[in-house]
Amino acid sequence: LARGQIGRLQSEAMREDVADHLIRLLRDDHQRVRRHAMLGLKELGHKRALGPLESFRQSVSAQERVEIQRAIDAIRAGAKPADKELRSELEKLQSKVVS
Repeated sequence: LARGQIGRLQSEAMREDVADHLIRLLRDDHQRVRRHAMLGLKELGHKRALGPLESFRQSVSAQERVEIQRAIDAIRAGAKPADKELRSELEKLQSKVVS
């Protein structure tokens, strides 16, 4: 979950790396790791995670599918306005540091 929160404030390349790592964790042997990877992908909101999340949803019980569907729906809904504001502020601060 923390990786997803951190990842959404990073550059696109870093977001790709975080998404890749979390997608790999969807295939972990431990259910708890898979669940937290799914929650991290939801928090990250990366559209590339939709396919792997759909596949993951098919491999779990009906009860677990509900939570995964919520994550998929949240990603499809797009970024929250607050996320866009935070990203804008982060980019502004990064440009000041580089200058």
